[in-house]
Amino acid sequence: MKKYILFVFCLLFFFLYSCTNEKSMLYPINKDDGVIFIDNKGKVITAKIPGVSQYEAYEQPTTQIEFDIFTYYDFSGSKLFSIDFQRKGHFEDHVFSNGLLAQKDKESDLVGYIDLSGNFVIPPQYEYCLPFSDNVAWVQYKTNETYGLIDTSGKKIKLSDYHIVTKFVNGYSYVIKRLQPDFYIPYVENGIEIKGAQENVSGSFGGIVNTEGKVVISFTLGEYTVVSDGVVKCREKYVSEKGAEYSLYGYKNLKDKWIIPPTYIYADNFKYGKAEVSEDNKTFFLIDKKGNIILDKKYSFIYVLSKKLLIVSFDKKSFYIADIKGNRKSENFSLIKIIDDKMVLIKRNGNYNYLNSDGKFFNFLDYN
Repeated sequence: MKKYILFVFCLLFFFLYSCTNEKSMLYPINKDDGVIFIDNKGKVITAKIPGVSQYEAYEQPTTQIEFDIFTYYDFSGSKLFSIDFQRKGHFEDHVFSNGLLAQKDKESDLVGYIDLSGNFVIPPQYEYCLPFSDNVAWVQYKTNETYGLIDTSGKKIKLSDYHIVTKFVNGYSYVIKRLQPDFYIPYVENGIEIKGAQENVSGSFGGIVNTEGKVVISFTLGEYTVVSDGVVKCREKYVSEKGAEYSLYGYKNLKDKWIIPPTYIYADNFKYGKAEVSEDNKTFFLIDKKGNIILDKKYSFIYVLSKKLLIVSFDKKSFYIADIKGNRKSENFSLIKIIDDKMVLIKRNGNYNYLNSDGKFFNFLDYN
């Protein structure tokens, strides 16, 4: 009996988990006179929504603001709710994450979160909201312009004094405090810091916090980014002997210790134990977490699509899928936008496609 109950519980858990994942990220595709949303496997999740997705405007960037009203319908055609999208081509306007979407209330002009039925499950009470990720989100309170950390029930986890916050990725967020302490930018000559030749300046400090709001990497002059594979990319600023300021990138662990010193002009985040770096910003290669070069074919672009696949280019005009050894695995295409770790927007043979992390293409025309 106990085994049977455990088995049923496991089935229920995986069902709920899969449903939550389906609601986490949905991607728009124009269909006739409306829009449908698919998941990263290409499965249609929503019925057709009147309006137009602005994804196809990415090749021609514009600052024009268009007021598009998207009306959500269920599969029976019954109207659920409408949303005004005011930022053209801005993907997060179209995304449900953790099953929730930030929505402004017209009467109060405040922002809360709605579910897939269009109901406010977290009442509109904030000035600004970031998308949920890892079941938490930063929200900005109107009264004092500070950010608070909440969970998907709207419960306040922590009130902060940060003036810049980023969406949580892999359980961590890069945040910045507006402080005015004196700190120094090291003077470097031939790669060696000259002690006593520092320039005193003032500014803001950044750090890394986890989903509980606890500081993982303390606030320093260094600039951090998302934590991936337990590694965080960090930019350090230097001044040349001629007084010119420049930056180099390296990688730290979550104990704020360098595991790969800042030696690169460009560096991407680690993914599946690999990261794209460059020493001249012209040719790019892959390194592992020890800094060893694992792929160097003089690419002008590399993106780690999955554990076994890359997107590469020699001229930043034509792109293709390759395996981790650089062997070609697809025809050429144009890269429009890397949306997230699970989906990329491309154009091939004159048609728009999504490309997922499995290397599968989803032609927009196939959904017509």
